[in-house]
Amino acid sequence: MPLNSPQTPGNWIFAEESGRTWLEKEVLPVWLITRRWFGGKARRIARTRIEAAVPIGQDSQQVLAVRVEYEDGAADRYAIPLGWARLEDIDGTDASVIAIGGENNDVALHDAVYHPGFRGALLDLMRSNSAVRGANGVLSGQGGTLLGELQLTDLATSRVLGVEQSNSSIIYGGQLFLKLFRRLHEGINPDAEITRYLSDQGHFTHVPAFGGELSLRLEGGEAMPFGLMLGCVENRGDAWSWALGRLRAHFAQEDAAANEETLARIAQLGQRSAELHRALAVSTDDEAFHPEPLGETDFHQFSASVSARLDALCSALQGRHEPMAAEVLAHADELRSRIAALAHLPGGALKTRHHGDYHLGQVLETGTDWVIIDFEGEPSRPLTERRAKRSPLRDVAGMLRSLHYAAHCGRPDAEPATLAAAEKWADQASSVFLERYFATAAGAAFLPAEVADRDALLAAFLLEKALYEVDYELNNRPDWLPIPLRGVLRVLGN
Repeated sequence: MPLNSPQTPGNWIFAEESGRTWLEKEVLPVWLITRRWFGGKARRIARTRIEAAVPIGQDSQQVLAVRVEYEDGAADRYAIPLGWARLEDIDGTDASVIAIGGENNDVALHDAVYHPGFRGALLDLMRSNSAVRGANGVLSGQGGTLLGELQLTDLATSRVLGVEQSNSSIIYGGQLFLKLFRRLHEGINPDAEITRYLSDQGHFTHVPAFGGELSLRLEGGEAMPFGLMLGCVENRGDAWSWALGRLRAHFAQEDAAANEETLARIAQLGQRSAELHRALAVSTDDEAFHPEPLGETDFHQFSASVSARLDALCSALQGRHEPMAAEVLAHADELRSRIAALAHLPGGALKTRHHGDYHLGQVLETGTDWVIIDFEGEPSRPLTERRAKRSPLRDVAGMLRSLHYAAHCGRPDAEPATLAAAEKWADQASSVFLERYFATAAGAAFLPAEVADRDALLAAFLLEKALYEVDYELNNRPDWLPIPLRGVLRVLGN
């Protein structure tokens, strides 16, 4: 239910101290916790503070930078586009209306992304490569080649995608897709950076074309990524949904020919993955993308990191009534030995930029091919860490773990027969993916020269990912815990 506005929503909300106080004390703390993109729902908000306010399009719409302070722990910063308008001028009022007032309750304070005028103003900011200054902040737009090539008339209509996730998404004329980042971080956003590099310099065509970007900067601070615009990609959904559909049919019908077709597409995904990594491994004068050698320090740090995660997980698994938990604990010493051996791998292979959060949900299925999306990295990690160079085999491990998850999520029941069938399919899928990947990447400088070293590094990344998954499922979906526990045991060949 919308809040009641103390007076008819209008410019007083942005221009007067009473409006700011109302927003900070009465509106934002209540409304934020209802938004899916708000990451602090498990914490108690102590206060919100508007750090900057930039008008865009018209005085009735502004982009706010809001600092959210909690009763404990570090504060967060969010981008909150707000506006006021008559209800008839706002799209999707159920999702957008925050507070309402006026003689007939027909004027609303609203989430500005649901106003066509606001969406048009964001587009204009990128097309004109311009900036708008407001109170304590500047909102800037920059357009890519694609945006300049499209006619404005083709982009006149816009709509907000109905599925609200960690960001907000807008479609312009069915040709451009704008992702607005709600949580703000200072620094360069890897999604915009990598997509632009691959689109403009890497000549890798299996990513969406770069369209433009938006940034918000507070006085005295660094720019914070606010939006990324990409070309729309005709697709049939993501590879996760595709895989689950194929697997459910496979388990129901056991059609060998259909399964061979599925595996052929997964091999194709292995090829595209290797082509992506080759494009990111080209020598360049751009320091952010120039490959660097993997050295002794990298291996020592990685070994120590995985070892610490294993120790924490062993403590968490103690006493759990899960047969595979006991089996993992029984092999803890063997796992530690493998992890310790990482510190002694020979250097020489290159570390490069990579996807950073690679799984089936980050790939679009077009019917005949694949398009790789979302180079944002793991959102919970700092931007500097997400932009770090690592072995591309880390991406490979992420995709193999995703295939293993799909195998178990696609089976119809928990019977031993389907469990064995799921493991068999995961083995087949992993095998065809790796075979095509390594064939396509053969001779690439990011692969260790010796196959044994390559396999040891990949196994370590698989273990790292499976340990992360165990921790996640312990805290979020305990019923799914057997899947990553099997993943840990798969590294050992059990």
